[in-house]
Amino acid sequence: MKKHLLLVAAMSAVVANISAQESAIVLYENFSSADAFPAGWEVINSTPEMATLKDGVFSWRVAPAPDDFPKPIDGDKVALIYQASYTDGDGKRVELSQDEWLITPSIELGSDPQLTFGLSYVPMFLYNCSNEYLDFTSDPLDFSERVPATTLKVMVRADGADDWDEVYDVFDLWQGYTLDDLMSKYYSRDFRDNEVDLGAYSGKKVRLGFRFAGYMGNAMALDAVKVTSSPDAGINAVEADRFADGERISVVSISGVEVADFIAGHEEFDRSMLAPGIYILSGATHTVKIAVK
Repeated sequence: MKKHLLLVAAMSAVVANISAQESAIVLYENFSSADAFPAGWEVINSTPEMATLKDGVFSWRVAPAPDDFPKPIDGDKVALIYQASYTDGDGKRVELSQDEWLITPSIELGSDPQLTFGLSYVPMFLYNCSNEYLDFTSDPLDFSERVPATTLKVMVRADGADDWDEVYDVFDLWQGYTLDDLMSKYYSRDFRDNEVDLGAYSGKKVRLGFRFAGYMGNAMALDAVKVTSSPDAGINAVEADRFADGERISVVSISGVEVADFIAGHEEFDRSMLAPGIYILSGATHTVKIAVK
């Protein structure tokens, strides 16, 4: 029997027998497979102009990390967005409010679902650092009033729901720090790890929104977006452990993108080429769901 048929059978067996205590990857995206967002991802701009001003840098886009950003966590691109401003005819800098969304495909969550992602930003610029909000009499320098600037929020909407729920705000992570701390100890644009508990949505199909919202502040880069949960949802029944000789087998990511194909009985399929995640192997007669770790 050809190597790839054995591999498909072995992979199917692994999926069918995953322990309930283990976590499966429901969604993983490093934004490096193309120059645009994968199928199923959606960008919503606060105004049509945000998608066109300065070649679209004020809207979410896939791009290589700029020189003043750290290297991507995984791959060679990130989801990137800049705070919106321009210089008017009098040479004055004008800041624009933003509410720009990057939304994932619909995903099915099992039990104990968790979202993790890397975010590059400067913590100090989560605050409005205009002079009117600074206390120049304090030593060390601190805020006179803590006013949010642009932040990154994680939003969740279950299928069938009318409204989005806010479940995470990066701004909340930095409220206990003085301005002096933010300037002297944390003034870097490093990728910082973020973890969000999605347990309230166990067993549901959801979409996640990365909401870049506010006025003045940060440019941000998003990378290595991963959702995990126990495999009681998203990896259920395996319909077959082999395909008919000569079938064309399509390998499709959870976001709906075909990442590979092969002919059963004639070509080998190497799963090491796949990024971690869930994939569907689909032929004319059978469909197999696999998890790659």
